[in-house]
Amino acid sequence: MRSFGGSIGLAIAVIILNSRIRSSVPLEEALLPQQAAALYKSPLAIESFSPPLQALVATTYAEAFAQQMRVAAYVSALGFLLSLCTLEQNPFRALGRPSGAGCTAPPGAPGAHGLPNGEASQSSIAEKKFAAQVSADAVGDHV
Repeated sequence: MRSFGGSIGLAIAVIILNSRIRSSVPLEEALLPQQAAALYKSPLAIESFSPPLQALVATTYAEAFAQQMRVAAYVSALGFLLSLCTLEQNPFRALGRPSGAGCTAPPGAPGAHGLPNGEASQSSIAEKKFAAQVSADAVGDHV
């Protein structure tokens, strides 16, 4: 999924760059048609341009890059706001556990749940029953 998102982001960046180059009136007036075609094929074509034309192309690229970063910032801000909508007050509720359950040592471990020598508490017994039920449900779903 991350590669797919990167591909979409790259495509948007290229679209912004190309539209900025094509809409740049000073650049369009200064470039010959074959120079423009060479620039669209590869940015390395700038090496064959005169120094003033190189500066104009560099300015256009800088403006396009700034616009790309603004778009990336807006998309990131939107993603952050959307992620806040998925925030849960008690993420353990979805698992059927009380708040904070599962954040301690595993049941049966020395000192688990604050009890000496790994003695089982009522909550660790309930956790074992819950885990057994979840395992049985998972096996039943796959059969």
